[in-house]
Amino acid sequence: MVKPKKIFKYMPINQYSKENLKKNQLYFNIPANFNDPYDQDIPFIEKPLTKDSILQNKLKFPELNELTLNQYKNFIISEVKPSFVTAIKEITNSHGVTCFSESNNNILMWSHYADSHKGLCLEFDAVHTFFERLIKVKYEQFLPKIDLLRYFDGELSIEEIKQYYCTKFIDWEYEKEFRLMMSKGNQAYKYPRECLIGVYLGLNTNADDEKDIRVLCPDVHFYKAAKSESEFKVVFNDYNFD
Repeated sequence: MVKPKKIFKYMPINQYSKENLKKNQLYFNIPANFNDPYDQDIPFIEKPLTKDSILQNKLKFPELNELTLNQYKNFIISEVKPSFVTAIKEITNSHGVTCFSESNNNILMWSHYADSHKGLCLEFDAVHTFFERLIKVKYEQFLPKIDLLRYFDGELSIEEIKQYYCTKFIDWEYEKEFRLMMSKGNQAYKYPRECLIGVYLGLNTNADDEKDIRVLCPDVHFYKAAKSESEFKVVFNDYNFD
């Protein structure tokens, strides 16, 4: 994965976002609360259990050699698959996730996530060690295929499982999303102050909110959104609060 040097987070301006800026923290929600129904309960397709793959897998577990091919296949479906489902649900129901984008000028995202352009977009230094576990979201037409035999072997790492979780339908591709995950959700986590390097104010952000954000983020560069005069596009200009 090629990680961008900068990432952006859209948000409305309200008491919660102001409190988070004041404390240099980001809120990590649980996926069950996300707006994509597939984030709330991640489905998958099992890779076919072929004769060769089962025989090869059986060699690793001598205690199961007495099982026939059909019995072994039934064991994988009845015992291993539910275990994998449980692991996925644990991520969905307990792990904390916060979302970013590679883009700061997406009109739809300003509309959806930044209160119809009345909010803001934060710019972070993605090279900082705070973001070393950043995961790039993959966009696919079809559900991810899971190799249950690899999971049974213990070869399917938690990082790979998280990547399955970070696979979304291709229609979401415009978001250019990255995700950061923590072991517990529904709580805020502090980031080093130097991670925040810019604040982009929306087209419709009101003056009082702009002043409040300036006080909360005195050491970062500010930009103000404007409508492009030649394209359906948001552009940004330096903002000095003069």
